[in-house]
Amino acid sequence: MTSAEPAPLNRLRQLWGVEQTAALTAELDNFMSKQPGGVVAGILPVDADYAAWDRNRCLPDAANDVARSIAAQIDVVRAANPSLRHLVMIGDDVALPFFRIADGTTTANESSYSQGFTGNNSLVGALARGYVQSDDPYATTRGIAVNGRELFVPELAVGRLVETKDDIVEALDTFETHQGRLDPTTATSALVTGYDFLTDGANSIAGALATDGFSTTSLISEAWNTAQLIDRLIVADPDIASINAHFDHNRALPADQNAAGTENDLFTVDDLPNDDRLAAGLLFSMGCHGGLSVSDIELGVTADAADWAQAFSGNGAQWIANTGFGYGDTELVAYSERLMTLFAEELAADGSITTGEALSMAKRTYASTTQVWSPYD
Repeated sequence: MTSAEPAPLNRLRQLWGVEQTAALTAELDNFMSKQPGGVVAGILPVDADYAAWDRNRCLPDAANDVARSIAAQIDVVRAANPSLRHLVMIGDDVALPFFRIADGTTTANESSYSQGFTGNNSLVGALARGYVQSDDPYATTRGIAVNGRELFVPELAVGRLVETKDDIVEALDTFETHQGRLDPTTATSALVTGYDFLTDGANSIAGALATDGFSTTSLISEAWNTAQLIDRLIVADPDIASINAHFDHNRALPADQNAAGTENDLFTVDDLPNDDRLAAGLLFSMGCHGGLSVSDIELGVTADAADWAQAFSGNGAQWIANTGFGYGDTELVAYSERLMTLFAEELAADGSITTGEALSMAKRTYASTTQVWSPYD
């Protein structure tokens, strides 16, 4: 087995009902029986005692207790399957909690992002207390003590399928249709955007993708707008797109809006197509909170609950972005800029490495080549 798919089936029955969970299980079984792209995978039913967390939804420690219980089950499977390379987590944070990791930063701390949400729930509880959400501990045997905090460097490729049954099935169907490869109709094409302090990182990513063999188009200036982004991203539909801008979990600020100090023409999840144009594409970003998965179950189906992670998954696309604030530097390619550059360097146009492995390798390279750690790394 090269891939395990931890699935909290009992929890999903509680959240979705027996019928929806059974339908997803059948889809997963069918997917694995076909071994698309040569993937040898197995469902890993995981379970935990959610009672304490359900009574105290706002407490990060209660969420981490559930996550640690599930991680221990994954560790047993890893020990018995040394060839395991990938973990694909099934479900949103309410079903299978992200680990909560304390944010040690003083500028742009996670606690400030909680102000955009209302209510007492697990998301607000984690953000308000200054915690970043991550799946990396699931892919790490043990953390590393660094400057008074714990660092989790993934040993396996780890990703997550969110959020509803239909979103997850769309991702599985797209993977099967394209045999785990990027869309061949747009093969080796790439788009990179950037502006302001992200300019040097965007240029670095564009250079890395070109070196990897991708024909790369750039929108890196202080002037590009939403219409131009839609044209280059959705109409042109490149294989890979690195969309770098000021983000939140469901909006992005185009360069012209940033330069003018306005927010009247944003790029949002509503601008994504309702067809399969982005299917089998890979998109990634240095932007803040672009990867934050906001649970419809936790917040309800509201404008606040819309998020890039679910929207791209529902389009059959891969999306890699920060669950917390993204950081950069005006003088150096640093922090989020550096990690995404390392990720771009690991990608290969011939498909010889999976995107999950490329990201995991990039994080290991980042960790092994960092001499002095700060809370922003």
